Parts: sequence; C-alpha cells; structure tokens
Amino acid sequence: MVEAKEEFTEAEIVAFENKYLQSFKDLAHLEVMKKQMEDKSKKIREQIEAAMNEYGITKIDNEFVSVTWIQENPGKETVDLEAFKKNEPEEYEDLLKDYPKITGKKKAYVKISVKGDKKK
Repeated sequence: MVEAKEEFTEAEIVAFENKYLQSFKDLAHLEVMKKQMEDKSKKIREQIEAAMNEYGITKIDNEFVSVTWIQENPGKETVDLEAFKKNEPEEYEDLLKDYPKITGKKKAYVKISVKGDKKK
C-alpha cells in the first residue's frame, strides 16, 4: 500500500515501486542485519562485563577497545517531600522518615569504546 499527498495512477505507483524495489530490499536486509549485529554486540558486551566482574578487572585498553568497569551506584535514601506534603501537611517536620525515596540508583556496567581500524 502506498500513501501519498497527491493522487497517482496505479501505473505510476507500480513504476515507482519497481524503480526502487532493490532499495527497499536492501534496506529491509540491512535492518535485519543491523538487529542481528546489535543482538550479537549486546551478548559480547554482557560476556565482557561478566568476565571483568569475575576477575575483578576494572580497565582494559588495547588496540581494539577501551573498556572501563563502572561500579554500581545503589543510590541514597531521601525523603519524598512531595508525597509527604500531600499526605501529611500538618506533620511535615515530624514524619520525614516515614516517606523514604531512593534516588540516583545505577546498576554497574562496562563502558566500551571501539577504536578505529589501525590496519589501514
């Protein structure tokens, strides 16, 4: 199905599709390959992260990549002042500890920078 701003004849639409058919096929193929490469990259990154965690390695820098282990940040406990003000406006000062809120929590991850091809 083709949608356009102007009205085209069936023959014009068929001609357009035939003219760009290879481009459509190429784009569809590239998008499938891109998804496969993204999935493969994710798996490799997870393997590197697990291995670095297992061996306690925090940084690797070689001719191919620079990898840095970023430690987990559990965040800190604070008071959800907005909820507290809404629910306990008169006891605001006395009940701050009843409304904890975790902020800034971040999971550990590996930062990987791929370096350019040095064999050129």
